[in-house]
Amino acid sequence: MINEVIKGDCEKILLSLKDKQFFNGIHLTFLDPPFNQGKKYNSHMDSMPEEEYWNWMERVIEKIYELTVDGGAIYFMQREKNTEYVLRTLRETGWTFQNLIIWSKLTSAIPSKIRFSKKFQIIAFFTKGKPLAFNSLRYEPPLLAMHEYERETGMYVTDIWDDIRELTSGFFAGEEAIRIKNDKLFTKEGERFHKQQSPIELLTRIILSSSKPGDFILDPFAGTGVTSIVAKQLERNSISIELDTQNIDLINKRLALMRQADNIEKFQSNYAYTSNLEEIWKQGSSHDDSKVENYNFEDIQKIKLNNILLMKETVKNSLINEFNIPKEKIKFDYRYKDDDKKVHRFELIVHCDIKKKVIFRLIYAKSLNQADLLVKKIILEKNLVKKKNPEFFIVFVISGVAFKNKLNEIDLENNECLIIPFFGWEKVFSIPSFSQSLKDQKIFKFHNKQTSLNGFS
Repeated sequence: MINEVIKGDCEKILLSLKDKQFFNGIHLTFLDPPFNQGKKYNSHMDSMPEEEYWNWMERVIEKIYELTVDGGAIYFMQREKNTEYVLRTLRETGWTFQNLIIWSKLTSAIPSKIRFSKKFQIIAFFTKGKPLAFNSLRYEPPLLAMHEYERETGMYVTDIWDDIRELTSGFFAGEEAIRIKNDKLFTKEGERFHKQQSPIELLTRIILSSSKPGDFILDPFAGTGVTSIVAKQLERNSISIELDTQNIDLINKRLALMRQADNIEKFQSNYAYTSNLEEIWKQGSSHDDSKVENYNFEDIQKIKLNNILLMKETVKNSLINEFNIPKEKIKFDYRYKDDDKKVHRFELIVHCDIKKKVIFRLIYAKSLNQADLLVKKIILEKNLVKKKNPEFFIVFVISGVAFKNKLNEIDLENNECLIIPFFGWEKVFSIPSFSQSLKDQKIFKFHNKQTSLNGFS
């Protein structure tokens, strides 16, 4: 695959792009230019007279149109106050309107004394004539444990995107946001390298929606290179244009290093119900899954509902309300070590009587290979515990799309360990989903409103 990173002014580079030997037309463009807010960048000052700025945007968009194949798409992200300019500029340069996407960024709004606070950006989706490629994605939105029911076949992605978090400057920027400290990149602490870095998840959705493997993806204002990072993993070709030398160096390092924080595999289960997912999600460069890893606490914190304690409340409410288990018999526990930031044990114990108990242990594995190793590792631990308590019973709850249709390949050692597959984090946190899984597996049974362990007298 081609991952071309070009330094220079995008308007000039676009003029010469046709002469490149690799060039075969653009299928999708993600346009996220400076917003003309007076911010100071290393290479320029983002401050132009309004009319001059939009004349510049018109010239850039017109050149992109000329380079785009018939049916190709453009996604233009801008401030909501510029919606009128965005739509007019795209229409006047020949593009065909498809959607005005509202990206509600799941962040706290900045208060205002003169108007309603804002917490969204617009993304204008246009095509060059009739769309050449549009994949109707079905996704699993976050399910609020106490208020919503499981959607068995997912939901179609609409023009309101309220499930993708902006990379804020606080905790939720996490490891995905590029940081710099003492002139060193990819540190967990330090200043944000780029204040307007787009989320990996946002570009994953855009590229999946309007391209197919082998297509060319263009980003004329590449910034930290998120578009090329996602395109490479989805086996799309990419062309990234960037004026800033530091950003160019960063993009090349990210493409070569492929940090775990940049791995898109964690989003695949979100689209498990998309009919042509196997066709459009061709996993390219990935990470080494061969090592058995403990849980990373930050990764667990950054799942859809962003709160590890919700797992406790979901399971507790399910067991109390659905299975009539007294709340005093339910204990939640996890072991967290500050020195290496890892969760070494994460479990919920249900004491059905003095000798009988069920332990729910959550395992997240990135691949079938890693899952197999993790399961075997904990089976050994279980067998050690059984020597002291012969009535010990354990249930493994595993999340990960890698297990779909392959559970029979995992060695369960004569079915001593039960695996309940959840394809997507949200299902782990849904009471109806969790309860139904327990019923399907017949872990608990009802008998005159008395709940007991299945298999125990």
